[in-house]
Amino acid sequence: MARGDDYVFQAGDACGHNTIIATIPPGQEYGTGSAAALASQVKKFFPRLWFGLLVGVAAGLPNLSRSPPRDIRLGDVLVGLSEGGSAGLVAYDLGKETETVGFQLLRSGYVLAITETAVRSAIGSIKLNAPNDADVFSQYYKSIAYEEHPHGSGEKLMKNARKRNELRDRYDLIGLEMEAAGTMNRIPVGVIRGVCDYGDAHKNKEWQPYAAAMAAAYAKAVLAELVPKNVLPEPRTMNVRPQGRLDEDDEPLASVTINGRKKRRIEQRSEASGARALPFDNERPISQEVNSSTRDFDNVIQDTSEPLYGAGHFIEAPVKQSIIDQLYFTKIDERLTRIAAAQIKTCRWFLTKPEYKSWHDTAEHPDHGGFLWIKGNPGTGKSTLMKLLFEDTKSNERGDPSRITLSFFFLGRGTVEEKSVTGLYRSLLHQLFQKEPRLRDSLDWMTADGAKVVQRNGWHEETLKQTLAHAVQSLGRRSLTIFIDALDECDQEQVSGMVCCFEELCDRARKAHVRLHICFSSRHYPTVVIQTGIEVTLEDEPGHTEDIKRYIKVRLRLPNPRSSQAESLLSKVLEKSSGIFLWVVLVLDILNSEYAKGSGRIKKMRDRLEEIPPKLNDLFEMILTRDEENLLRLQLCLKWILFAMRPLKPQELYFAIELGCDKECTGYWDEEDVDLDTIKAFVRMCSKGLAEVTRNSRASGLESPATLQAIVTSF
Repeated sequence: MARGDDYVFQAGDACGHNTIIATIPPGQEYGTGSAAALASQVKKFFPRLWFGLLVGVAAGLPNLSRSPPRDIRLGDVLVGLSEGGSAGLVAYDLGKETETVGFQLLRSGYVLAITETAVRSAIGSIKLNAPNDADVFSQYYKSIAYEEHPHGSGEKLMKNARKRNELRDRYDLIGLEMEAAGTMNRIPVGVIRGVCDYGDAHKNKEWQPYAAAMAAAYAKAVLAELVPKNVLPEPRTMNVRPQGRLDEDDEPLASVTINGRKKRRIEQRSEASGARALPFDNERPISQEVNSSTRDFDNVIQDTSEPLYGAGHFIEAPVKQSIIDQLYFTKIDERLTRIAAAQIKTCRWFLTKPEYKSWHDTAEHPDHGGFLWIKGNPGTGKSTLMKLLFEDTKSNERGDPSRITLSFFFLGRGTVEEKSVTGLYRSLLHQLFQKEPRLRDSLDWMTADGAKVVQRNGWHEETLKQTLAHAVQSLGRRSLTIFIDALDECDQEQVSGMVCCFEELCDRARKAHVRLHICFSSRHYPTVVIQTGIEVTLEDEPGHTEDIKRYIKVRLRLPNPRSSQAESLLSKVLEKSSGIFLWVVLVLDILNSEYAKGSGRIKKMRDRLEEIPPKLNDLFEMILTRDEENLLRLQLCLKWILFAMRPLKPQELYFAIELGCDKECTGYWDEEDVDLDTIKAFVRMCSKGLAEVTRNSRASGLESPATLQAIVTSF
């Protein structure tokens, strides 16, 4: 080792990543200065370092007086995350003392680098799986909790409860530690700490090993969320021991050659020892291997000239099939099947609309970038239109192998997969691999170890996006059309990122001569902007108005539909609807009920229409509060639909309501007495038209997967 090279590093692998472990030697003083010196040498010897994780112990700062209480306990994990523009760390003793305001943080605390982006992404992915996140980082630690917020970092070991509370309250901290501020501006790092005390006089070293282990478990979960960069199969890693040389007792050994140097691999030890099978260079001291040249280390870690131990560059078929199977989720197309089909002769005007034809025309692709965005107010029928467009495009692709059509319909009240971009990407890839199995080779952009990480931990959003990009680029001179409905039912930040992803995907597809067409639909808010594209506002379209008019003529019950009174009533309904299809559906139910009551029909229907509010939300309120009839059934119906842990079958809702109203109503169920049509009418009556039963169009019979569809979507 050269003068000034004061540290020996442990090298190995974790979750497919090549890793280096560096620690402050026993006896050396702790603090930001020692941490900075260590970080500088890490950066010197390993210039290709992606990011670091600062893992260890800290003092936890609970605050039970705040709302909500911040309950931090021994063994919990503290994760330093950025707040606004801050670094997720507060160097609380780095600043200036002034006469007017006393101590001030240097540059208001904005002196440290922001937490590494990859680390923040991985933490966000772990957080997405809450409340089952404890299972991610260790099956043995079921009671672990973790907090995400800025940490305090300084040179002092805190044993003063009063001073601790002052720092906690002034900077809104969750923990105090002594090293992070020294590393943040030297290497990209994420801070993960286990709570071993509370920063007061009651220090207890017995908690330190446990707290450190908890932090290490969470750190491993972070690594597991990230796809390794340029890694080799696991046996390519090397071990670096603080003793400086390999023990000669590490037999038996197997030999292999890398870059002309002979390597030896220690065979797998027993599980009790916790050791792993790793290759080592036994020809020279390990300290020389690390310190003589960073190029030597890169040769060992990054060499891809030949496979080791029979491992190749391509993903094994069973692993590939396994990660493809993980794309599927149980409700992958349930939303699509539950959307009511367009009424006869409605929506088809859109197929001949010039903007729609232009979007399909590849020659005009430079003008719109392949994007069509259909926007409309709640209840205008966007999803019904999107379903028709998807099914029409899909039917036209039959017999033409050069065309592929995919779809995804977001559902805000659905499962995590149904309302997230992760579910979107999984669904699109699943459909793509089903339609064109040869595209599975696009998975080979991953390394074998990267694929195993996906197999072990599931798909990560970034991995899905990269796989989708490679799959689309592999289509060649083919046409791919994607329909994505209800972007407003997904988180706005996710949607913004997704739109950017698809804009980049269109650019890549264009360079690969792939004809990519993407159609979005959403409400007008939240606002998401695309650089180029065609935008259509549904309620402003004459064809949409004609659809509503046609629907009213078919559905409105009138004694003489051709009379002047009937025409006047129809025009009044159309005018008052403001282009909201759902408003018309609900109002026609009310008017038809008036028609069924008998004498003076047209006049009573006209008077009833005058009482109906023009806004959809006001109409919902009126429906729920207009009378006391069947109020108990209405309450039970809505409670069961809204609060059930899973979507109910129509039969389940029927009996739940009946038993809720009359507990003596028990006995055997006779299908002839209570068939599906009876249940449909019952659900519509109990919900006052706010829910209905829909049937999967691909099945039939009473036991087919008929499901409940809540009409209410805009409270």
